[in-house]
Amino acid sequence: MAIFVSYCSVDQKQAKALLGQLAKLKREVYTETKSLSGEESWSLIFGTIQACEAFILALTPRTLLSEARRMEYQYACALNKPVVVVALEEIPENVADDGKLAYIDVSQAVDFREIDESSMNTLANALSNLPAAEPPTPPPPMPDWMSALDAIKEQIKQPRIPFKEQIKIVLNLREFLERKETTKLAASLLKILNKHTGRSVDSAHEITGILREMDQVERKSRGGLSASRIAIILIVLFALLNLGVILLKGFPLLNSQSTTAVTATSSATPAQSATPNAQSTQGTPVPTTALSIQQTQEAVASELAVVATQADATLRAVNALTQTPVSATPQTPQSTSTPSPTLTATSTASPTATP
Repeated sequence: MAIFVSYCSVDQKQAKALLGQLAKLKREVYTETKSLSGEESWSLIFGTIQACEAFILALTPRTLLSEARRMEYQYACALNKPVVVVALEEIPENVADDGKLAYIDVSQAVDFREIDESSMNTLANALSNLPAAEPPTPPPPMPDWMSALDAIKEQIKQPRIPFKEQIKIVLNLREFLERKETTKLAASLLKILNKHTGRSVDSAHEITGILREMDQVERKSRGGLSASRIAIILIVLFALLNLGVILLKGFPLLNSQSTTAVTATSSATPAQSATPNAQSTQGTPVPTTALSIQQTQEAVASELAVVATQADATLRAVNALTQTPVSATPQTPQSTSTPSPTLTATSTASPTATP
């Protein structure tokens, strides 16, 4: 059974523990890549939820603030996917009573605040007893992520933003940064919020951390381009070196011909000088150590062909190193700590469904 696990970016520590336990249960698990590089798209995520057979929502107080979690959960429900809510933290009463849990069915939530034999058995039983459900026909449309981001944009325009709303906005902008379709707009809104006169100290600290992380991701991306430039420079230097060697090989031809001509002229006797036919008969000896013009041309062509071949091979190698291959193959839980541009599978089992 392929299962999609939805969790907040700031809850990665608790979520990784859950993913590790699911792997022990031999479940094929898919989840999102949490990276500010914006390499994954909303359409890919919602398409994977549609392809999976079940949905797990990792529940923490931050889950209730996340627009991404709400959209993913509601989309799974609209698709008639069996849903399991797994509580990773205790939900404060004031949060539970203000209506934020209205869209989540927590009546059968699995208590996973402590990882022990009891919680493992409860989780295993919940997954084993999931009902089979038929997908709706026609399938529901994907959630409108731009509407959610536009609502945040309107909030930021307000002259005064309550502290709790600032925390929610920052959390959501971080998650919108992780998606290809909303990366640029979310980054712009985050910078506007950072200049807001009413932002709190805590919000400013969170925004600074996110902007710093964005800068690190951008520098890492530029590092791949620098490697390409270095490779090109090395190719050019190699080509110049080879051409220099070719020229040095060609110089003995010119020097030897000039030296021979001078020697022949100075050593000629008056009789030889007066007798053109004798001079033409003896001729000027051609040095055997010098390259002929044709040999020099062939050497140049040969060296240029070698340079072109090596340049092509070097560029291919650089591209292979600077570009991450796209793959949806399930991986082991350890590989989930390394972000990749595709949805991350965390099961060691053979895939039964390929999202």
